[in-house]
Amino acid sequence: MIASRRPEWFTPAAVGLVAGALMLVQGASWAQPQPLPEPLRVMTVRGGEVCFEASPRINWQKTAQRYFTEFPLYRPDAQRVKAAMVPPGGRAVFEYPAALPFPKGWQRYFAVSLDAVQEVNPVRAIGHVTYRAGRDGQEIVGPFLSGLICGPASAKKATLPDDLLFVVATRPDMRIERIDSSLAPFGKDAIEISSAAGRWRFYAEDLGGRGIAEGRVLRAQPGGPAFLVARMDADPPDASTRCRQTFRIYELAAQPVMRLQQAYGCS
Repeated sequence: MIASRRPEWFTPAAVGLVAGALMLVQGASWAQPQPLPEPLRVMTVRGGEVCFEASPRINWQKTAQRYFTEFPLYRPDAQRVKAAMVPPGGRAVFEYPAALPFPKGWQRYFAVSLDAVQEVNPVRAIGHVTYRAGRDGQEIVGPFLSGLICGPASAKKATLPDDLLFVVATRPDMRIERIDSSLAPFGKDAIEISSAAGRWRFYAEDLGGRGIAEGRVLRAQPGGPAFLVARMDADPPDASTRCRQTFRIYELAAQPVMRLQQAYGCS
């Protein structure tokens, strides 16, 4: 059974002026690497290829020093950086193509949706070099280095669906499998997930006051943890930020832990 517990997922890290292998998680806060298997957000699915955010355990410094040619990383062109800042005085992101910043076979990657699991073959990277305006609006802070990993499905002639939500990175000897499961109310304020991998209960506090509209159980094999990929109920009318759709991936341990959230159409 699962006890109530408010999830803690990303751990903030300090933003400084020092140049190094600091990484800015795409569209999110600063993060520390999570244990493997590690969920990562899907950013695009296009032309038979999925691009997803890279793990914070990847060091982008060597990659940027080799492939980024706009200007020296640690002596940026101030005029170009300020002109590229969105909004003015915000941040400027420069994108560059690169080879994979890790050796082949370093990890395995499985793209998941509510209805599918497909292994991905990473073939290239897209690096991002980010600068921010200092407090006075004139000083340039950075660079902050991050990137995306891209690739097609590993299986020949396989087609990646457009509704992919997350990519789960595993050790080379592991795989992610989908397990038949069912979701049903339990009492007044809980939801029970039942599957061949076990049964878990989510209470209101586990979900941050939200409900689960739909969910599927995944498991890392051999002997790895189970996960729930969930489509959440609509945001309440009084929410400060409302999103058209919100998805989460929870690790189904003794207590549920939200590992990542993916939201679309937010205002």
